[in-house]
Amino acid sequence: MSIVLNELADLEKSVEMSRQDLVCNKGFCATKIFNYLDCRRRGFLTAKDLRLFLEKNCVFVTEEESRLLFNSFDQDHDSKIDWQEFLSSIIDKDCHFESTVSKDVLISVDLQEDVVNIFMNELEGLKKLEKHK
Repeated sequence: MSIVLNELADLEKSVEMSRQDLVCNKGFCATKIFNYLDCRRRGFLTAKDLRLFLEKNCVFVTEEESRLLFNSFDQDHDSKIDWQEFLSSIIDKDCHFESTVSKDVLISVDLQEDVVNIFMNELEGLKKLEKHK
């Protein structure tokens, strides 16, 4: 059991490091990233939006993995990831940043990779938790 806990702690550390990398990226703009993921312009994200984003970045997940990831970000369990839920999912917990509002929907490959890293590290931890339930 202690091995599993150590692995989970390492994965959480990886997630936090990915979050820090994202915010330190010179092109970082949280609203741009949200708008990019919200390809249907509804003001919230769905499991399908996350899956499409990952697929655009050549990362293919199963329906179950997509559901696990989505549910970890959907804090109020309303089947949508709103702006606040999105921010708390991708931003380092201790980070203070100024977010500019942007209608732009294009983000750099570097930013996409940083977001993918957050999602995949989070998913890896979730899968380990599910395995040991």
